[in-house]
Amino acid sequence: FLLGGNNLKKVSVIKILIAAIVITLSFLGLFNIINTKITMPISLLLLGIMSISNGYESYINNKKGESILLILSGIFVIFVSVITTFF
Repeated sequence: FLLGGNNLKKVSVIKILIAAIVITLSFLGLFNIINTKITMPISLLLLGIMSISNGYESYINNKKGESILLILSGIFVIFVSVITTFF
């Protein structure tokens, strides 16, 4: 991604898609249609990616402190998702 207004639209579309996928996976796991051990790590991974994209959007809007916090928390959530999946 390069800096610019057009990329904010792309980031917003990506965030909406990720949110819809997370909601769908959560409901499928909640009603035991798909095993929760499969849906929850995937949902956490997607939420980490969404947090990183929020950090990128904040970076573009010159909110440096907020962007650093969001990116670091996204990386932490992805790390926790991977660790809980494999260990």
